[in-house]
Amino acid sequence: MNLEKIIKSNKYIYSHKSEDEEENILLHLDRTKCVFFQIDSKYKILNKLRKTYGNLKFKLNELDFYLSEEAINLIENMFLYSVYLHDIGKINPKYQSEKMKNNFEFLSEEEKSTLCLNKIVSTNHSYLSSIVYIDLMQEKIDESKNISTKEKIVLYYLMLVNANIISRHHSNQSNLEYYFAKLEREINNAKMANYLYFYNKKLNINYEKISKAFINIKKIKFDETSVYIWNKILNSLLISCDFIATHSFYSKKSISEFKINCIEGKENIKDIFYKNPIYKGIESYKLNNRYFEENNLPKINELRSDILIESNNNLDKNNNERIFNIESPTGSGKTINSLSCALKLIKDGSKLFYVFPVNTLAEQTEDVLNGIFKGKLNTQIINSISPLPIKSTDKKIDYNKVLLDRQILNYESILTSNITLFNLFFGCGREQSMGLFSLFDSVIILDEIQNYKNLIWKEIVEFLYKFSEIMDFKLIIMSATLPNLEELMDFEDKKFINLIENPKIYYNNKLFKDRVSIENKLLNETVDFKKLLDLIKEEVNIWNKEKKEYAKFLIEFITKKTAQEFYMYVSKKLNNYTVFELDGDDNKIKKQSIINHLKKDSKELKSNILLITTQVIEAGVDIDMDLGAKDTSFPDLDEQFIGRINRSCLKEGCKAFLFNLDMANIVYKNDYRLVMNIDKNKDNYLKCLSNKDFSCLYDKVFNKINLTKGNWLCSEIDVFYKDLKMIRNKDISKHMKLIDINSFEIFIPTIIDGVDGEEVWSEYVELVSNIDMEYAERKVKMINLKEKLEMFTFSIKSNKSNKLNAFGGFYYIKNGNKFIANDKFDSSRFKKEYMCLLNAQ
Repeated sequence: MNLEKIIKSNKYIYSHKSEDEEENILLHLDRTKCVFFQIDSKYKILNKLRKTYGNLKFKLNELDFYLSEEAINLIENMFLYSVYLHDIGKINPKYQSEKMKNNFEFLSEEEKSTLCLNKIVSTNHSYLSSIVYIDLMQEKIDESKNISTKEKIVLYYLMLVNANIISRHHSNQSNLEYYFAKLEREINNAKMANYLYFYNKKLNINYEKISKAFINIKKIKFDETSVYIWNKILNSLLISCDFIATHSFYSKKSISEFKINCIEGKENIKDIFYKNPIYKGIESYKLNNRYFEENNLPKINELRSDILIESNNNLDKNNNERIFNIESPTGSGKTINSLSCALKLIKDGSKLFYVFPVNTLAEQTEDVLNGIFKGKLNTQIINSISPLPIKSTDKKIDYNKVLLDRQILNYESILTSNITLFNLFFGCGREQSMGLFSLFDSVIILDEIQNYKNLIWKEIVEFLYKFSEIMDFKLIIMSATLPNLEELMDFEDKKFINLIENPKIYYNNKLFKDRVSIENKLLNETVDFKKLLDLIKEEVNIWNKEKKEYAKFLIEFITKKTAQEFYMYVSKKLNNYTVFELDGDDNKIKKQSIINHLKKDSKELKSNILLITTQVIEAGVDIDMDLGAKDTSFPDLDEQFIGRINRSCLKEGCKAFLFNLDMANIVYKNDYRLVMNIDKNKDNYLKCLSNKDFSCLYDKVFNKINLTKGNWLCSEIDVFYKDLKMIRNKDISKHMKLIDINSFEIFIPTIIDGVDGEEVWSEYVELVSNIDMEYAERKVKMINLKEKLEMFTFSIKSNKSNKLNAFGGFYYIKNGNKFIANDKFDSSRFKKEYMCLLNAQ
């Protein structure tokens, strides 16, 4: 395609403008195309696209058909041209005049008045780019003589999908139907001649053909999930290529200088890992099964080694598969095991992703990786509060590059959250899904997948499999309470490979099974705070006398309110105790301070420790307590809690007491695990927990999911597949949202660990208000300030709008110190005082 001929007077049309230079539009489009080919050369994206559409089966009037080679060639070209033509709409004279300050000296004053000064003509270029794209692509489709009518329906549909992406590349993704509804009006817009003055072609879009194809595509059956995924991939690539090409212009650097970071020397990384003392110990154990015994090392190391060895062996037998499960007890070394497996799967050009339910686990794992690789593996935490890497030695910081690296996940190894991963898959925000292409050929480790919203487990399983198939990434799923999610799907062959063939062998080993005695005597009683306090005193006293050391006692409630109330109740009633309360309101610094205190050896303690907490402590947090008590919720969550007790398996006499205080069916009202509520299924509940066999729980959950998904004439899952087919991005994003709770952030300017909240707020206000600062610099500084902001920020759950005055996404609460008691935020008091404002409609 010769754009020099298509764009009239192209040497006078600009795409970007710096202080001393204009970037010609053809140069920007060429740069964008070059970036795409640079990425494609690494990940073979076009080959993967061809593979998907070559294998995709379509059905019309009960007859199957596949796309011809010529049709697939067109799909590949349309995909590539979506990136190449994304900014061709900048030929809009009004855009050139207002955004590029283009004087068009070769135009007459009358032409300038009509084209550039007309107030009713907009500067929009993205939608105009999509119009030109359709005009050029429809021509190519119609020119193809050997393509059948039904294939053309598919091609027209995919052309619209791509055009919708182009039209929104400077905004959030929207639904395809919204784009289609606007299309006829825009094609016939009386101002279109003005917009396309520099388009050296007559606009010849046949809307009637497009409309007919858009209707007929609904009659054709095909795998909607695959088309949706390529829609997300193209969106990621288009925006990323555009950003990288733009950075090239502003930084005055060649496209070839921009490096897509990934693991290049996999053998070097492996060599470092294999020289690690833990792995060397496992290798010694393989040669001599008495190695740990002879070196006076804990017997638990034998079990951990057996688990890793079995995982590695089964991986070697199935390394052509894509998805692997590691189900093993808490404290069995899943981090090292998963890393060992990941290094077997990793290729040169891969990235390594660790995905966690909570930020604390990312920080824990970062410490592990840094301890092993000593900085030889470029690792970055990506979440809402972790700062971006800026070298203190940098004289001139390229903030655009720092921000761009974060947006496209341009690191060798990424530690992030479930929310970030699902935003990559399903987010509509431009920057939410930019980095999706970085998942190509990568290895992703998912931790505690059972914590994902089980209302959408069926959809999650299908998407994980399809994304891994299309993007050719490997997936390692690990948990101590891992549901066999594959049972939700009708796969002909087994797709999820269990690296531990019989987890019960390890769960039933006395080192794991008997390390904590599960006590249920409180389940037969009405429990109140006094009874719980008496239990704590009694059990800690027994521990002190028998062990001659201080005890660490963990008690978990299922609501933050109850945890905070119990903390207030016991604070003045316990002597010779250090009492902590940890919940979702606590900032990273306090959380880490408490965890560090808990990690002290019992002999170092100067008093007994009582930690009062909520679910924030369940999922993999690395603490090792002696005794515990928990308000029951579900067997798998209770097991995660028990995993925080005697984690090292080195102690005897460790106990976990279960009690029933708050109503789980209110706290977890939409959770399908309520099918095994302790109030109704006490015996099965306790049997499931004591036997460490959670299949009885998950079987009931799977039945509930299948009943719910197909219970109506037009079932929920059918509606979802229609959303996929019609590329209803907003609806899909909403459906796949992991957390449904709505909340807003308040800022209370106290003083914490010598950091003055007022000063932090002033710095934030100055950043937000500084309109002279470049966008990238402000954005990077904002991200790097988040860690401090988070110290003074509290989340308030509310499904209603409110009349509080917001600034930059936060509600500043003047004199908010009154809501802080004993270093804790009193959310109940805050809600009472601000109730009239919080309940505003």
